Amino acid sequence: MRLALFRGFNCNNANLKAIVYSGVGSTVQTDCKEPPLVLRAKELPEVTELPKLSECNDYGPMGFSCPNGPQKINRLNKKIEQYTGKHLTGLTPSQTSTNLILPQIKLDSRKYEELEEIASKIEEARDIANKRRINPFYDSEQNSWAEILKVDNDQVPLNKFRAFYMQLQNPNKVIYSEEVTRPSILYSRKEKFHNITPDHFMGFWTGNFEFDKTTSKELTLSVSWAKVKLLIDNEIVYEGGDSKIIPYVFQKGKHHIEIEYSNNYGQVDFLFDMLDSVKEIDDSFRSLIKPNTKIYLLSTYGSWREDHTLNVQLEDSDDPIVLFISSYEPIHWKIKNSKNLIAVVYSAYDAGSKITTDNVNTKIYHDKKLHYASRLMPYCYDGPVFHCEGKNNFKNAVNHIIKRTGRKPDGFSSTEVPSLSTKRLKSLDKKKNIMVPQIILNADMYIKVDKAMESLKE
Repeated sequence: MRLALFRGFNCNNANLKAIVYSGVGSTVQTDCKEPPLVLRAKELPEVTELPKLSECNDYGPMGFSCPNGPQKINRLNKKIEQYTGKHLTGLTPSQTSTNLILPQIKLDSRKYEELEEIASKIEEARDIANKRRINPFYDSEQNSWAEILKVDNDQVPLNKFRAFYMQLQNPNKVIYSEEVTRPSILYSRKEKFHNITPDHFMGFWTGNFEFDKTTSKELTLSVSWAKVKLLIDNEIVYEGGDSKIIPYVFQKGKHHIEIEYSNNYGQVDFLFDMLDSVKEIDDSFRSLIKPNTKIYLLSTYGSWREDHTLNVQLEDSDDPIVLFISSYEPIHWKIKNSKNLIAVVYSAYDAGSKITTDNVNTKIYHDKKLHYASRLMPYCYDGPVFHCEGKNNFKNAVNHIIKRTGRKPDGFSSTEVPSLSTKRLKSLDKKKNIMVPQIILNADMYIKVDKAMESLKE
């Protein structure tokens, strides 16, 4: 049990005799005329919800999981029996800090029968899930899913991938197949992707890639709650569940690449790419900045599109432009109208971001110290304690750009509607380009931001 203060027990007519509690730092107060016996137990298992079959998920090779399985209430009941010799007759499984009526749920014989039935169904689901795992897709020793899916050599494209999408319940059946330039997929339970539930998504990508000379690449894997295996020329280059940047040298000639992916969450978020190394920004960058250079900041958490792309439209300008871009998740930024864009400086917490412009002369730099700041103001909310998320993100980003350029940015853009609001903001229309800049950061606007931030301290 977390730290808590139990106070104001309204117990005058409740015949309350004793209170047993646990939790380091927790205290108990009552308004009883005859104070009950208050005892502290070394351990009382925490039960915040009753078991629900609907909350159980089969995460493929990761296993079967029930966040609120029957074992929790069973452990609590064992402790109660040790102390009292009886089962629980009531439960208030609440995580709130508001006034509570005790008990919220009466645990009579009928309720226990319902819980036993739920526990039985959960065990049946667990057995089914375990049987599913007894198939070649989950055999770590097997060489390739291509053998299991019987992928013909004629199906494997050159310098592209052939994608195969399956689901956990019947992994041998390919639900959909297509050619893609790179493995990139992003969708949640709210969206339909060939009617495959994200929790049960499995993907396989295979392709042949030809290099006319010895070529160094950075293999980028952005993995979120999933298991992935990357094979090149039948050798395992990576196997696991972490995002990675893997330096790799391709010798001249043709190379075969395969990627196996099993999701483990209510959202599929995966990206693989083979990128050229990008120059890391250094002190020489400041020489690009001229008196008339426009400096813009574009920042967002991540993309909302299945292929991890976002389209950026620069406003017409007669002045040279330098664009700083930051995000948390990897994004393929496609920048249009970039004829006067002399440089892009980008960063992302997860590997895999990529910059494409319609100006071949635009210089691309990476800046590992540039952190994302997707709002002018932090998102703030009241709770037991007033809290603002990312309170200094924008200020820190501005200060970092000053170090790089000697100037504050002249404009700001985001996938959220930019404003001085500390409330949750609406996202922009997903079909539209992100305009740069969306908001001009002149002296007056910086004063307004500073005043708004000062008001949060009051």
